[in-house]
Amino acid sequence: MNLTETADSAPKFGFEEMGEAHFPREELNAKQTGLSYQVLRPGKRQMFGHRHEKAEEVVTALFEHWINDPEELPVGHFEEVENEGLARVVADYIAGMTDSFILLQYAQIKRALRR
Repeated sequence: MNLTETADSAPKFGFEEMGEAHFPREELNAKQTGLSYQVLRPGKRQMFGHRHEKAEEVVTALFEHWINDPEELPVGHFEEVENEGLARVVADYIAGMTDSFILLQYAQIKRALRR
């Protein structure tokens, strides 16, 4: 598979002026993947890292979502919840995400909430 031939998701996140963002989740028939291909336009900065207000909104929304719906966490984290507590597991899960993966999770949750 050539990642450049997958759909450009940058417009969904409001980043079309910054570049391209390809997340081949559907092409790989995967529920979740941290795989992405991103292209920055000349003179632009990384799409997510320099938008601190947006970053805070994304992290807060994801944290609240998984605190309120812990069954939405990946299955492998349930045992950790018993040992570490839900808030710690959710915080660690979010902290370990790449910028592209956290945006993908945020978009999926926002779409689900609109339904």
